[in-house]
Amino acid sequence: MDRMVDATSGQANSASRQSRGHGLRLWRRLSITFLAVVSTAAAPFLSVVFVSQPQVPASTAQEFFYNYYRQVTRADDRERLYREDLTRYFDESIGLDWQSYNNWWNGWKQVDVKRIESDSGNPLGFNVWLSYYPAHGQPTSEEDGFTLACSGFWASLEARIPALGCPVGHLRFQSQIFVSEVI
Repeated sequence: MDRMVDATSGQANSASRQSRGHGLRLWRRLSITFLAVVSTAAAPFLSVVFVSQPQVPASTAQEFFYNYYRQVTRADDRERLYREDLTRYFDESIGLDWQSYNNWWNGWKQVDVKRIESDSGNPLGFNVWLSYYPAHGQPTSEEDGFTLACSGFWASLEARIPALGCPVGHLRFQSQIFVSEVI
C-alpha cells in the first residue's frame, strides 16, 4: 500500500483510504438519485393501489364458490372450511358456531353452483344461484347474495390492483343475504 506523508504535518495518509471515501460518496449520491427516480415512478402506482377499493375478478370468485360448495358437504373438509373460509363477522352475523355449522351441512349431500354474477355496485359482491341436494328429500334451489373479503396484508394490496384482484386462496365469506328461493 502506498503511503503519502504530508511534509508539513508529518501525518501519513493512505491513498486507498482517500479513494474509498470518494467511492462511498459517489455510491451515496447514486443511491439517492436512484431512489428519487424510483419513488417518482412508483408514486402514481402506489396512490392507485392505496386509494382503490379491493376487488375480486368474477373468474376468481367463481373458482372460490365452486371449490367451497364442492367441499363443504364432505365432513373431512368442513372444519377447515369453517376456520379458513368464513370471517368472524360472517359467523357472528348469522349466529353460526362450529357445531351449528357442522350440523346444518350434515343434512346435505351435494350443492351445485349454477350461476354467479358480479354485483355492479360492490366489487366484492356476488349473486350466486345454488341447488341443494339433501340427504333425504327433494332438491331446492335459491339465489343468495354474498360479500367476500380478502385476507392478508399482501393479498389485500394485490386486491387493489385493478388487473389482479384478490387471489382465490385469500377470499373469505364476509356476509350473506338470502335473495330468493328458485325451486
